[in-house]
Amino acid sequence: MEKQKIFITFSLDVHKKIDIVDKIEKEIKLKNCKKCKQDKDLSEYYKSHKGKYYSPWCKNCSKQKNKQYRIDHPEKYRQYNKKFHNSIPPGIYSIYNFDELIYIGESIKPYVRKGYHFSNFSESSNSVIAQAIGNGELQRENLSFKMLEYVDDDSARRQRETVLIQHYQPKYNNHYVNA
Repeated sequence: MEKQKIFITFSLDVHKKIDIVDKIEKEIKLKNCKKCKQDKDLSEYYKSHKGKYYSPWCKNCSKQKNKQYRIDHPEKYRQYNKKFHNSIPPGIYSIYNFDELIYIGESIKPYVRKGYHFSNFSESSNSVIAQAIGNGELQRENLSFKMLEYVDDDSARRQRETVLIQHYQPKYNNHYVNA
């Protein structure tokens, strides 16, 4: 792994040049992508599930590989998605924009619902998140999805969702805040 050093000088012009900080040394850690052979910052690589190691391929190359796999093996991809989506129990989920909680929802199939929220915007979309992505208010790459609670009973799940919305008052749940 190569290290590149960058020197940054901060200064103010007030009659004289005043050096606030002479030099700040910042190390940038680079990694070579095994696919595209380019040196890239570590933020351009996915970490392993334990967070110890980085993928040998950069994020762009990994996305291209996964996209091509889905095209080449559509039935395997459908089976995997069906198995994965059905393995997640009903519950209450949250959507974050960076670290800000912006939406709380409930669903029988939460990860299918996530797909609706994060999908390409259409006029018929009933997801306020998809609409916000479509009008440029939110950027899909800044959003994250997290399960808050698993609740099987429909009535209990809806009641719990309402309580959480009223407590946290997420920006995109306006219709519940004053209920």
